[in-house]
Amino acid sequence: GPSLSPPRPPPTIITKTLYVSSVIFHLLLLSIPLLNSPSDIISTGIHQPLGPCKSTDYDLSGYERLKYYCADEKNPGYDTRYFTLCMNGRKKMKTEGVEWYTVCGNDWGGEGTGKIGLVVTGALLVAINAYLMLPMVWEGGGGKWKRE
Repeated sequence: GPSLSPPRPPPTIITKTLYVSSVIFHLLLLSIPLLNSPSDIISTGIHQPLGPCKSTDYDLSGYERLKYYCADEKNPGYDTRYFTLCMNGRKKMKTEGVEWYTVCGNDWGGEGTGKIGLVVTGALLVAINAYLMLPMVWEGGGGKWKRE
């Protein structure tokens, strides 16, 4: 039967540029874990306030969470596999209510292999999506899915 939707206009240079830019952008995002080591990442800035360990609060969604980032290395109250508080050569620092401090990434060890697999899977999904969208961008769409 006849199509009820109007035909799509032919693709413009803007459409093609956005398509290529989107593919490049997402591939660059997927490459970040492959090219960087988590242990090299240092973040100085505003973070969750330092304070008493095990003190809880509720987030905006109503879920219980730790109210403070616990600076006690022996009993942190959070998962230390991904990052820790960087002391930057200091043996002690003020730990009550401080929001501006530095955290350092930790080496993930064997978990890195699984994360690389996830990145490769994501890159494949981006590539498959790009391949499927290619005719619509370059041929003007209109339901033409055949590659000639």
